[in-house]
Amino acid sequence: MPVGNDVVDLRDPEALPGAVHPRFDLRVFTARERDRLLASCRRTRLRWRLWAAKESAFKAAVQRDAAIRFLPRRFEVRRAEGAHAEVLHATAGRFEVRFEEEEDWIHAVALPISSDTPQTALELHEPGEGLQATAPSLRVRELARELVAPLLDLAPSAIRIGRTAGGIPQVQRGDRVLPIDLSLSHHGRLVACACISGRG
Repeated sequence: MPVGNDVVDLRDPEALPGAVHPRFDLRVFTARERDRLLASCRRTRLRWRLWAAKESAFKAAVQRDAAIRFLPRRFEVRRAEGAHAEVLHATAGRFEVRFEEEEDWIHAVALPISSDTPQTALELHEPGEGLQATAPSLRVRELARELVAPLLDLAPSAIRIGRTAGGIPQVQRGDRVLPIDLSLSHHGRLVACACISGRG
């Protein structure tokens, strides 16, 4: 069962109001999405909710079809209020996006409509807590091993997080790919992952 996730640190310099290039919205969002942004009193938060929904849906879609490319306007977010959104793509289909968020971060997890509930994990590291510029990709893999280990009745040390030739994360034990679909994400102070058992 495909699963995708994306995390946005709203305190990261690139996510702050005024940091976005003027053409970003035109390149990334559909006309309907841009209208919603213009009408929003919380434009910065909505921008990054829409972005996280698109990115997470893409990560789920590419697990189904490795030929799909991330062309953001082709992933249309139909709604992004409350804890859920729906994202449509012409060939990949519909995805439900579930949001978890606090005032300064957003975590989005995407699955095909009517999927089971995924397992998720998120860590926030304040400056000086040891998450260095080169470490997030390593820490998110450690977090993923900790997340999937109980599902497989294995120790985290017995699990390896590999990837396909297309860069899609894989849960492995030795050379064997295990039946867990996995998505990894990191941004700013945050690392996050989502998984679902059984391939669909």
